[in-house]
Amino acid sequence: MKTHQGEAVMTARATARPLPLQKFEDDLVATMWLGLDEGAEAIDSGHLIAALTHHINGGGSRIRARLAHHCALQLMIEEPDALRLAALCELLHSASLIHDDLSDHAQIRREVPSVNHAFGEDTALCLGDLFISAAYAMAARLERADLPLAALLQLIHRAITLTIHGQLSASLSSSKPKLEHSIAAACAKTAPLFSLALELPLLVAGERKAQPLARRACEHFALAYQLLDDLDDYDDDMALDPERGNGNLVRSFERELPGSAKEHATTLLHQCLGQASAEADLLPHGIGGGLKSAVQQLAATALHRTHQSAYA
Repeated sequence: MKTHQGEAVMTARATARPLPLQKFEDDLVATMWLGLDEGAEAIDSGHLIAALTHHINGGGSRIRARLAHHCALQLMIEEPDALRLAALCELLHSASLIHDDLSDHAQIRREVPSVNHAFGEDTALCLGDLFISAAYAMAARLERADLPLAALLQLIHRAITLTIHGQLSASLSSSKPKLEHSIAAACAKTAPLFSLALELPLLVAGERKAQPLARRACEHFALAYQLLDDLDDYDDDMALDPERGNGNLVRSFERELPGSAKEHATTLLHQCLGQASAEADLLPHGIGGGLKSAVQQLAATALHRTHQSAYA
């Protein structure tokens, strides 16, 4: 009997499929709204709803949400809770973007005006806080009977705390931070919310032993992700801050290593992707498949942009 049950579980995991992209996007956004608009209509003139709509409709890759959703399905978490975990991760990521734009006085986000530019700094501050609060509310909506809620809330708090410390470490560093410090700060501000996308489903499913490996894989992926972002933003960052490059990692390579800083950054990027892919292969129940797909997409993007630079 146990053998048949085990085979059934393995078959279910093997056949678990993510929703089609547009269906996933629609369901994700609808789930996010459940926590965001509670009580808003009773106290708001429409300004907050307009700001919420502006940000959410701005789209994005939803990579953290997709990682959480894939991982949850592979761990046999029911679809409604899989979507709630995905929405929780996307809500926290949204908060980080809004607060980051506020801190940087950024005017554009995803090719449209940022929340702070379109609706004002006070609204952006409040909206980012609302997204964080809604993420905790989303945790309260999880329906799994054996949910380890206290541990789950601690894990969410840990990810937020690490992200904040990483962001401050990057922004408050000296005018000429060491390369090692710059890399550690970049990873610290980027990795926790990627890692949360895998660790939350693992925790909910009782697979805690796999969390450290998931964390390491996401740290390598996050550093590669940040390196590619900094390679793309290098010229703009140097224009804003010729000395520090606005915290850009490529600028740190320039200060400490001979040769092409962009080549050094690209080499490290691919090394990190290789490590993330290898570690994803070791994760149980096929949950690393989503991360491996993200690795492949990031590698393809990096290769494409390298070719573009070569012929520019």
